[in-house]
Amino acid sequence: MPDIFWAAFGGGLGGGLALILVERYRWFTNRPLLICKVYPGFTLDQLGEVSRHIFFEAVNPHDKPVVVSSFGFYFKKKEYGTVLLNPEAGCLMPHEIESQRSLVQKSTQEALFKALRKAGRSPRDLQGVFFSSVTGRRYKGKISKHFRAKLCEAFVEAPST
Repeated sequence: MPDIFWAAFGGGLGGGLALILVERYRWFTNRPLLICKVYPGFTLDQLGEVSRHIFFEAVNPHDKPVVVSSFGFYFKKKEYGTVLLNPEAGCLMPHEIESQRSLVQKSTQEALFKALRKAGRSPRDLQGVFFSSVTGRRYKGKISKHFRAKLCEAFVEAPST
């Protein structure tokens, strides 16, 4: 009798642990997730004018949609706060990013530089970019060293207004 009990107990325990591991893996691969990126770029308007912009991209690689409510830059020191940016015309916030889709927003370098100067900061103080969801979760991405160096260079050269 005791041998049967221990065999059943071991089988039930092994099956239960396997089920927990499978469910944990499934949650991990399907959890809400955004991959956030920032990169420089240019736009060309109908008149042929070129403008330098900063592009923000949030990619949803998983199956669950994520509803974002804001985006911007965050600083290396939390006490500096964040630089919150306005969405482009035609993109209403909150915005749902469905499975396997992305959201790209842009802002001018001049707008960023104006906000940094007003706060007494520089691009060296920036740590990365973020997209915030309506649930309060903040998805973050880093700024590359090369891009930060270009921002610092342009910040010094730009006229302060």
